[in-house]
Amino acid sequence: MKHEYVYDDGGRHQYFQMKYKKDRVGDCVVRALAIATNEDYKSVRDELWDISLHNGNMPNGAPTYEEFLQKRGFIKEKKIKGYDLASYKTILLLHTNLNVSTITSKSIGMSL
Repeated sequence: MKHEYVYDDGGRHQYFQMKYKKDRVGDCVVRALAIATNEDYKSVRDELWDISLHNGNMPNGAPTYEEFLQKRGFIKEKKIKGYDLASYKTILLLHTNLNVSTITSKSIGMSL
């Protein structure tokens, strides 16, 4: 089964310029969460900032995005024994009402 690559910036282009290399700002967590939850980029970014202000962590830190995902029904799964997450990229599938979104990241370790 072959899939075509579909570019998706999580809606960032609606708020910020994405034309040049200098415009890459390291907001991959925000973009991934916006894509996975099918929510607006800016609202995801703002909520991550709010959570980070309360928990004292960075907006792209694990405690912050884990809280964000838990609010949406995600359940943190334990690491698979013998599976080295550092050397593989994980794919997290979010199943919501016949919608399937894919996140590719180093390791979110959460599922719905």
